[in-house]
Amino acid sequence: MGVCWIKSVFKRQEIFENGHANIAHSEGDGKQGIGLKKLIVGLGETGQSILRFYQDLAQEVCTYDTRNPTPIFWDEIDTLIVSPGVPLDTQVLVEARKRHLSIIGDIELFYRQAKAPIIAITGTNAKSTVTTLVTDMINATGKIALMGGNIGVPALDLLKSPTPDYYVLELSSFQLDLVDTFKAYVGIILNISPDHLDRHGSLEAYRKAKERIYLGCAHPIHNQGTGELPFPVTELSQGLAGNHNLENARNALAITAPLGLPLAPQLQVLKTFKGLPHRCILVREYQGVEWYNDSKGTNVGATLAAIEGVGAKIAGKVILLLGGVAKEQDFKPLRQAIERYVRQVILYGQDRERIAEDLQGLPCEVLGQDFSEVLEQAKNHAESGDAVLLSPASASFDMFKNFEDRGEQFTQKVLAFNKTE
Repeated sequence: MGVCWIKSVFKRQEIFENGHANIAHSEGDGKQGIGLKKLIVGLGETGQSILRFYQDLAQEVCTYDTRNPTPIFWDEIDTLIVSPGVPLDTQVLVEARKRHLSIIGDIELFYRQAKAPIIAITGTNAKSTVTTLVTDMINATGKIALMGGNIGVPALDLLKSPTPDYYVLELSSFQLDLVDTFKAYVGIILNISPDHLDRHGSLEAYRKAKERIYLGCAHPIHNQGTGELPFPVTELSQGLAGNHNLENARNALAITAPLGLPLAPQLQVLKTFKGLPHRCILVREYQGVEWYNDSKGTNVGATLAAIEGVGAKIAGKVILLLGGVAKEQDFKPLRQAIERYVRQVILYGQDRERIAEDLQGLPCEVLGQDFSEVLEQAKNHAESGDAVLLSPASASFDMFKNFEDRGEQFTQKVLAFNKTE
């Protein structure tokens, strides 16, 4: 298998038009045809799934990674399949557009191969919860739904399983930037608030990327946060506690409605759903203080919901653990909730000083990148009846492998308190 590499440097404004990536979708300059190869750009988890897909087809492909630049033989390439984490202003993509080569992502490639209807779910927050709910609700009716995309299994790996009745995909704005002919059977944008502005450049560009989920969609669904549930709200599971989860339940029902499936088993899922790992999970109560893991709260909107959800149900106040890679977000929308519910904010990680500027005047303590110190200080500030909430509103890769690693380290350290004292 050929391996190709090239360096990655370019200005982002040269490739954006009308709010989303100006991706080339032409059939090329006449050089496409039998014998030409695909170039896989990015070799993370998604890139590896693309590579496996072509290996299963016994097709020779080239690969590219910015960490090992070497020349690309452009005359051998007709299509680039790009991992979502690769910036769209990467030099190799700029060069490909100049050559009028096709540039797509794994979701577009998946769509061209899928033999079952696709339910596509995106949003700044709650997409993992709603994607899981919808999958469980479909399966509860006796139909088969496979879940993947930006959650769990990479989309292309789903093709290795027998064809289901439905594919349920969680899609990020990065993935939607790279769709072309993709058409969902059901598609929804759950919500939009500022996130990934370091990549998209503006909220409007981020919004337009999300809106690509509706391209050719047979049943476009819009947020159903004020719809009525067909049973009393008090019967929702504890895993769906809080107003934001009530909205998630309503959206899940709106998504499955066009499928015409039996309702009773779907409602049972809503009554028994346990919630997702790292999403506002109570780890333990220790010395009268509850400790919550909301490591999946990687943006301001998610953290705002977590503060309000936890703050409203405890007798005391919240000790908020906040920080990491800020992604150029504005943290000022947290101020009102912090004033109402939070006793102390503990800031840590790469962008702690910048976040402190947005929260100036509020009770904030700025620490460093020692996570054990962060938890010790949280213990010192907490009083009986309080809750310590890890909801960083930031990406994790300054100190951790990913948000799962952050949540697991938090959980392990909290569970070990009585063993280390």
